[in-house]
Amino acid sequence: MYNEARFLRAYYYSLLMSTFGPVFILGDEPTDYEQEDLNERERDSWEKCVDYVTTELYEASKGLPQEWASAKYGRATKGAALAIRSRVYLYSARKLFNGNDLYKGVIDKYGNPLFPTVYDEKKWETAAQAAKDVIDMNIYGLVGADGTDPYGSLHDLYTTVGPVNSVTEMIFSCIVSAYNWGIAATPRMARSRAYGSFGPTQKLVDAFAMANGRYPITGYTNGDQTQPIIDPESGYSETGFSTFTHPIFGDQLANTFMMYQNREPRFYINVLWSGCVWHSGNVNKGVVQLYTGGNSGYAATQQNYPATGYLAGKFIDHTKDTSTAGDSTSTDVWDFIDWPIIRYAEILLNYVEALNEYDPGNPDIEKYLNLIRERGGLGPVQSDLNQSQMREQIRLERRIELCFEQLRYFDTRRWLIADQTDGGPFYGMNVDAGNSFTDEAFYEKTVFETRVFRPEFYLFPIPQSEINRDPQIVQNPGW
Repeated sequence: MYNEARFLRAYYYSLLMSTFGPVFILGDEPTDYEQEDLNERERDSWEKCVDYVTTELYEASKGLPQEWASAKYGRATKGAALAIRSRVYLYSARKLFNGNDLYKGVIDKYGNPLFPTVYDEKKWETAAQAAKDVIDMNIYGLVGADGTDPYGSLHDLYTTVGPVNSVTEMIFSCIVSAYNWGIAATPRMARSRAYGSFGPTQKLVDAFAMANGRYPITGYTNGDQTQPIIDPESGYSETGFSTFTHPIFGDQLANTFMMYQNREPRFYINVLWSGCVWHSGNVNKGVVQLYTGGNSGYAATQQNYPATGYLAGKFIDHTKDTSTAGDSTSTDVWDFIDWPIIRYAEILLNYVEALNEYDPGNPDIEKYLNLIRERGGLGPVQSDLNQSQMREQIRLERRIELCFEQLRYFDTRRWLIADQTDGGPFYGMNVDAGNSFTDEAFYEKTVFETRVFRPEFYLFPIPQSEINRDPQIVQNPGW
C-alpha cells in the first residue's frame, strides 16, 4: 500500500506536469494547506519535477508486484510504474520541454529558469532506456501479435477485461462502464437513446493506410484538405461507388463510397462511415445513413448526429445487443471497457521514437515498429527511411494506433506542432447535404469547425485561484 500510494502521488504529479509544465513539489513534507509558508512557495524547475517523479516511480516499482493475484485491475504494478516513468522521460525529451525558445524567459524570483533553455540530446537516450526497461520485463505483449486476425485481436483488446489469450497488453488500465461510451458512439438508427456524438475528423480518416500498406494521401496542395495529393500506387479514390464486402462482418454493402474501401484493418475497427453496416448482438441491424434525412444524419428535429459524418467505432462490442444494452430492462448489457491508461503498444512507440532521435538507423526501430504494424494487419515499414522520414512514420503510427485514447492532444503539444495540427479549419463530410448513399454532395470535404490555436495554448494557465493563494507562482507565458 505504501508503494501504491507512492506510485499514485508520482502519477498525479506527472498529470499536472503534462498540463501545466513545472509545478511545486511537496514530496514527503507534511502539509497543512492553510499554513503560511505555502503562500511563499515557488514552482520548482522542470528538471527537478522530472527527477523527482521518475525517481519516485522507479523506487516504488521495486516494492510493487508484477501482477495482482485476482481481479485487481487498476491497482499499481511494477510495470505500471516503469511505464509511466517512460512516458515522463519521453515528454521531457520532446521539443516543448527540451530547449524550447517559447519559455526561455520564464524565471523564478532569483532569476533561475523554470524550463530547460538548452536542447539536450541525452534525454532521448534516457527515454529510450526507460521504455526498454518495460520491454525487458518480458511480461507484456501485443494481443494478436502474429497479425492473422487483426479485427478480432483489436476488438478483444478493449472489450475483454484482463489478458486476452494469455497475452497482457494493458499495463495500467481503468475498468469503465461501456454504456456511456456506447450510447455516445452509437448511431441513432441503432437505439432510441443514442447520441451519435464521437465524430472522427477527415484528417484522421485520411491518415489510415490502404490494405496494401501504402498511405493514400501524402499531403495537401497549399494545405487545403479538399485538394489531397494522392499516392497513385495506393489504389485510393475519392470518386465513385461500388459493392463492398465488409471485412469484419462479411455483409455485402451496395454503393459504398470508394474512399472507404480497401483500407487497413485499423480503419474498420476505429471508424464508422455513412454506408457501413451496424451489427448488434452479431445481427445486421441495417446500414448507417449519416447524410441529411438519413436514419442517423441531420434532421431539423434531431441533434444526435456526428458533425463530421463519421462515428468512432473503437471500444464498441458488437456482440452485445446495442438496441437495449445498459437499459434497466435489458437482459444483455454492455459490460465494461478495459480503458487503457498506458499499454504495451505505447511503450513500443515510445521506444522507437526516442531511439530514432539519438541513434537513427538502429535496427530496433524497424523491429519494434513493425510489431505494431503487423498486429494491425500491415506489412513492414519501408526500410530505407532517413531519420526525418522515420520520425514522421512513427508519429503517424502513434496517431493511428492510439487514436481516441486521449494521447494525441499531448503528442502534438509536446512535439511543438499543435499550431499546425490543432488550429484552422477542420473537415468532415458535408452532413447538411445529400439524400442517398450515392449523392456525391454528402461526400464533399466540408469545414465543420474552425479552431484557434495560439502559442499560449501549449500549456494550461495556472488557475487564478492558485495564484491568489500563492502570489509567488509564476504564470505560464501568454496567460
